[in-house]
Amino acid sequence: MKHDHPVTRIISALFAIFMVAYIGVQIWRHFYQPVETVTAVFGEVEETISLDGIVVREEQLLYAGDTGAMEIVAEEGEKVGNGDLVAGIYASEEAIEVRREIDELNTRIKKLQTVASQGNALIDIDTVDRAIVETMASLLSYVENDQVENSAGAAESLKTRILSREYIKRDKTELQTTIDQLKTDLNELKKQDQTARKQVLANTAGFFSRETDGYESVYARSQLSELSLESYLKLNETGSVQPNDDNVIGKIVTDYVWSYATVVSAEDAARFQKGKTVTLKFEDASYPAVPAQISQVTVGDDGRALVVMDCSVYISRFTFPRKLRAEVVLKTYSGLRIPREALRVNENDQTGVYCRIDAQVKFKPVQTIYETDTYYLVDYDSTNTKGLLLYDEVVVSAKGLEDRKMIQ
Repeated sequence: MKHDHPVTRIISALFAIFMVAYIGVQIWRHFYQPVETVTAVFGEVEETISLDGIVVREEQLLYAGDTGAMEIVAEEGEKVGNGDLVAGIYASEEAIEVRREIDELNTRIKKLQTVASQGNALIDIDTVDRAIVETMASLLSYVENDQVENSAGAAESLKTRILSREYIKRDKTELQTTIDQLKTDLNELKKQDQTARKQVLANTAGFFSRETDGYESVYARSQLSELSLESYLKLNETGSVQPNDDNVIGKIVTDYVWSYATVVSAEDAARFQKGKTVTLKFEDASYPAVPAQISQVTVGDDGRALVVMDCSVYISRFTFPRKLRAEVVLKTYSGLRIPREALRVNENDQTGVYCRIDAQVKFKPVQTIYETDTYYLVDYDSTNTKGLLLYDEVVVSAKGLEDRKMIQ
C-alpha cells in the first residue's frame, strides 16, 4: 500500500483551507454590501465681501462761544433736544470741582432719605440680598446688550439697595444724624458755588458727541446722491478739514439714519443692486451686525463703483467712528448639508440622494442651492415628507444602489 509523503499531506491541507477561505470571501462579497452614511444636518453659508468705507452722517458742529474751564455734562451718544444743556463754562477748575461735590452730596442725601422713608419695619436681610443679586444680574444683562439708559437706572437702583443693606440693622436716628451732617456740608459748599459763566446749549435735536475729526464739513448724507466715484475718491485724498475755531466742543448728529459709503471693484459692482438689503458686520466686534439698504450704485469710468448703504439702526457709541472696515453679507444660503459624493442621478435622470431607512435605501430628489469643494447645501422643506429631511441617514458610499433596495 502506497503512503503519501507527510509534506504532500500538509500542502494538500493548506490548499484545501485556501480554497475554502477564497470561496467564503467571494460569497461574503456577493451578499454583503457595506453602506456608509452621514446625517443630514442644517447648514448656513454667507456670501460676503470685505470692504473699507466711510461712515457718513448728518452732523452739526457745536461751539462754546467763550473760553474758560469747561464741564461737559452730556454723555457720548446721549440724545439731546434743541436747547438742552450740553456744557457749562466756569471761571476755574476749582469752581467745577465744587459743582461736582454739590451734585454728589445731593445724590447721597436723596438716597439716604429714601432709606429713612422705609420706616422702622423689620426687613429680612436675605430678601434685600436677593434683590441686590437680581439687580446686579439685570445690570449685567443691560451692559451686555448695550442698553445704556436701562444700565444707568439699574446702577442707581443697585447703589440704593446696597445703601439700604448698610443701614438695615442700624438705628434710624443714626441715619438721620448722617443726613443732617451731609446737609450742613452741602450748605457750606453752596457758599463757594459759582454758577456757570456761560451755558452751552444744543443748537438742534440729535445725538451728542465730543469727538470731531474734520470730516463733518467733508461728507454729508444730503450730498451723497450728488457724488460721483471720482469726486468721492478726491475727497478721500483731500482728507479731513479741521475747523479753525478752537471753541468747537463737539457735534450733534441730527439724524438717526446713517450711511456707509465704499468703493467696490469692477468685478464686484454687479453684485450690488440698488434697493437690495444687505448685512453690515464691522471689523470692530463691539458693534452689532445691522441691516442696510443699498441706496446708490454709481459706476465710474474704470468700472469700479461707489456704493452707498443706508442704515436706520441706532448703535450706542457709534456717533464718532468714521473709517471702518466691514464685511458686507450679500446673501445667506441655508439648507441641509450633504457631502459631494452623496449626490447622485437615478435612472430617471433625477438628481438626489439615497437615504437609509430601516433595512432599505430610498431615493429622495434634492435641489442644490450652494456648493463648495466638499459639500452641497440642498433645499429643505420640513413639510415635504417625501423630500430630504433633517437627520436623515444619507448614503455616501455603497454598491448597486437602487430605490427600495434591501440592505444589510
